[in-house]
Amino acid sequence: MSKAIKFPIKESFVLHSILNYLDKAVSLISPIVILKFLHNNLLYNKIEYILSSSIILSVFWDGGLASYYFYGYRISSDREKYVQEIEADFFALFAAEAFMSLLVLAAGFAFFSYSILVFACVLIRANFLSFNNFKFNIYRVRNIPSRIFLITISVNLMSLFVFLILYHFNKSQEFFYFVGYLLFQLGFTFVYRREFRFFNLKNFIKTIKVAFLFAWPLIANVLVVNIIVNYGKVYTFRHLPPDKMTTISLLQRFMVIIQLAHTASNAFYLKRIFEEKVPRLEFKIFKMYSAMMLGSVALVIIAIFLNNTLHIVKPIAFDLTFFLLIIFYILYCYSGFLGTYFTLFNENMIRLMGSVVVIVIYFGLLWAIKPTTLLAITIIMLVSIIINMGYTVFYLYHKKVINFP
Repeated sequence: MSKAIKFPIKESFVLHSILNYLDKAVSLISPIVILKFLHNNLLYNKIEYILSSSIILSVFWDGGLASYYFYGYRISSDREKYVQEIEADFFALFAAEAFMSLLVLAAGFAFFSYSILVFACVLIRANFLSFNNFKFNIYRVRNIPSRIFLITISVNLMSLFVFLILYHFNKSQEFFYFVGYLLFQLGFTFVYRREFRFFNLKNFIKTIKVAFLFAWPLIANVLVVNIIVNYGKVYTFRHLPPDKMTTISLLQRFMVIIQLAHTASNAFYLKRIFEEKVPRLEFKIFKMYSAMMLGSVALVIIAIFLNNTLHIVKPIAFDLTFFLLIIFYILYCYSGFLGTYFTLFNENMIRLMGSVVVIVIYFGLLWAIKPTTLLAITIIMLVSIIINMGYTVFYLYHKKVINFP
């Protein structure tokens, strides 16, 4: 029998949703400030390129610890000890990667290498995203998931403020956008250095090994989905005119509203799903999730309508590309929500098998079609996520997690 940690629920779903929307609003607005007030499309495209690359890298930047966290919590015989040890292991890894990012950044400036500087920024942002994912799990276990937003909102605003100050002295350096994130990482490591007293190298190696062996199929799957979501911008940056890159980046910025509806619901109910003795898709949770998704679609349409009416940034057309991208993001979020059960059953390898097929189809279509329009890229993304969604639903039906009339 597991020794549980008893944390009372300290917040409501409504509070969690409000803070989550505020957090994503800050993330959405920060890069757009560059377009609206600085009128620097090239700088905006470069920053979006780094942000997209860092999302892909962040999936495996924690060695699988975030992916393993809840499964290890579920099976642990002493959950209090487990939580203490895995948190110490992650923060040690986080500190090491923060200093590594600093060294790579210094090397880039020392050798005047643009590619090294870009790589350093990708590492810095990936480390911050990795920290957010893991820290989110800590707060979920303690039934205070909204606490993470106090960190992310503060750091994002601070980083934007630092960027605007540095931009005043040099108007072409996208690296300035990531300085604030590095300062946070180094500051956090210094302030919480006492937490490392629980760190044990032997236990760290053992935990990383167990976590990675468990999580690598899940990591690969998330990597596949993130590639599908973010590689479109990378492809556009490399092969299409800069104006197209700006358009797809702005479109996906507004689609963050749909993603935040997903993360709000998924994060709030994740612990509850993992504590169920008999895994079933509870209708009440699914209904709440679906309501959040429908509401988020309405908010996306309203937000873009206001943008076009008030001329906040570049106008976005309500064309076929827009509506297909909305369908893509809805299916992407549902795949993530339902995909939780692969981890619950410890069958991430089965999920990976489907993801391998999906990514092969995705890059195969890019290679064969060589799209020259945003509509063509969006269609390729949509076809890939439909296949992924279909595979997930079939698996859950087979496992009797969901039943059709």
